[in-house]
Amino acid sequence: MAAASGDGAELYYEEFGQGEPLVMVPGLGAHSRIWGPFPKMLAERRRVIVYDPRGLGRSAADSRPLSLELMASDVAAVLDASGAEKADVLGASLGSLVALRFALDFGRRAGRLVLVTPAPVRTRYGDWLVQTLRLLAERVSPEEFIQALMLFSFSPPFFDKSYGMIKEVGRMLAPSHSEMEQIKRQLEMLKDVELPQDLSAIDVPVLILAGQRDVLAPIEAARRLASKLRRSELVSFPDAGHSPFVESTEKVIQEIERFLQRT
Repeated sequence: MAAASGDGAELYYEEFGQGEPLVMVPGLGAHSRIWGPFPKMLAERRRVIVYDPRGLGRSAADSRPLSLELMASDVAAVLDASGAEKADVLGASLGSLVALRFALDFGRRAGRLVLVTPAPVRTRYGDWLVQTLRLLAERVSPEEFIQALMLFSFSPPFFDKSYGMIKEVGRMLAPSHSEMEQIKRQLEMLKDVELPQDLSAIDVPVLILAGQRDVLAPIEAARRLASKLRRSELVSFPDAGHSPFVESTEKVIQEIERFLQRT
């Protein structure tokens, strides 16, 4: 484990494997431990870099408002500290938006993109969802907030099948009070976040992975995003919700490996 200096932040990161680098960007309120065994699985063929976003997990940060640009610059800071000039980027949910912003702002440093259940941007559904999560974050305890988020994060059949595991994930992600304040800053950022309507400047291969039963990032939003990207492909998983890494592990790993080896 090592540390990178961001703008007002100390970002902790870890590396696995050797070869072409792949940096993994977690979603709302999540830190690198959310990935579980997946970095090591992906590191069989490449160098995988995971990090804790500013103010979460083992990373420290000041209390400034967040922006996608700031979070994308943190990815660059991690790459700088690791000595990687360029990397493929895998982002999940909010992390997918960070990956897209990184490709826009640091184009020559962005390789291929893997966007897992990308968060919807500026749709009526997405705006309502973010407002609902903001209300929850303000009115319930950190533990209750994560409990509610778990309900949205998995499809009903998987919830019934893997209830014990989901409870364990909820315990692992239960934020401290300072982390909860950072989650509120992430949600405040999402309230007004914008990406360009024209994403043609992103001229790298993009793989979008979506769950057809996802209520946090509906499949329709993934389709709209795919239509805006010049070199994208969309793969959906019929029985998965917002967490296909967990709900359809083998198929997700296969798709990522296929994409990164082919392009």
